[in-house]
Amino acid sequence: MWRRTILLNRELIREILEACGHEVIEAEDGLQALDELEQNAPDLVLLDIQMPVLDGYTVVRRLREIPILQRLRYWPLQRTRCREIASEF
Repeated sequence: MWRRTILLNRELIREILEACGHEVIEAEDGLQALDELEQNAPDLVLLDIQMPVLDGYTVVRRLREIPILQRLRYWPLQRTRCREIASEF
């Protein structure tokens, strides 16, 4: 159930952002997120604070050590916040 909720939240956020014209790049865990971020250097990062392998807090700490990624904005997400976002659309 918990895994399904996470997938639904990710899908919902992706659909909202894409509908607003944004490109979305997803990662399954914190380590994959770091790899994707180093390759793509986006303008905004939405992180689940409870990601597997590396949690969102650890990912942010590591990103702050990479000079090219220090300018990024981070927005940690929790399940309750995902529901709030969805209710606005």
